[in-house]
Amino acid sequence: MIGCRTDDLLSVPGSGNLDEEVDHLMRINGGEPGKHHPFAATVERIFSEAWSLNSLTGRDRRLLLIGALAGLGVDDMLTRHLDAALRTGDLNPGELRDAVAFLVPYLGLARAAKLHALVEELIDRCGET
Repeated sequence: MIGCRTDDLLSVPGSGNLDEEVDHLMRINGGEPGKHHPFAATVERIFSEAWSLNSLTGRDRRLLLIGALAGLGVDDMLTRHLDAALRTGDLNPGELRDAVAFLVPYLGLARAAKLHALVEELIDRCGET
């Protein structure tokens, strides 16, 4: 279930160990570390590079990804990344709310309202304010 999981998410992007980076990507995307799926080669090649750029922090990446997923309307992945943002400490509830407010003119009212609902549902489930 998405929401307030307390499992430890390792901070390994850019570690140089491809297996650790793929496991990290599986964790942040709701997958099971150590189990390489048929698309693992694609994940290894594309996503490990994107998530290991040294000039961006995990928080920077998370904000960019939340904006992109919200704009595309990919709610299932968006929900997973909102959850991961809270669990990893990349963003707190106030910062998630501010991100929603910032994105309203760029997303349009319908998508921003959906993002707002996802954020508030997750925050409520986590018992945070």
